[in-house]
Amino acid sequence: MNDLIVKSFIDNVSAHTVDVYTFHIMGQSSASDFTPNLIQLRLGKNYLYYFAVSHGADCDLSGLRLIKDSTLDEHGLQSVIGERKPGYAYTIPQKVTFTFYKLVYDEVSNQYAYEKYKTVTTKKAYCDINQAFKDELNL
Repeated sequence: MNDLIVKSFIDNVSAHTVDVYTFHIMGQSSASDFTPNLIQLRLGKNYLYYFAVSHGADCDLSGLRLIKDSTLDEHGLQSVIGERKPGYAYTIPQKVTFTFYKLVYDEVSNQYAYEKYKTVTTKKAYCDINQAFKDELNL
């Protein structure tokens, strides 16, 4: 399985920027072996076709990590999304929620998707999501 991750940058002409990520697998549809096919993030009955990471002047409010874990399933790919609320000020630490997604194949739609399988909320509050990934998940 060949994959492609596209990271795009949005400059808000301020200290608050956004990175947008999309995930793709090559050749998993009838269109063409060379057509990248979008991998969706399943959120219950809804789908998200991209993930946006918010950067602030002092701290990041969201983040993404991709993990190869062969104990998870035959694909061994998972994504972890960390998010925190901005609060009344971006610099005020908040608890972080980590949502874990595993890569699954849907035979009905003939496509791959990241499906949520676990959510964990930190006991400690963080300003920067990257510090929460490091302290809480060792990532």
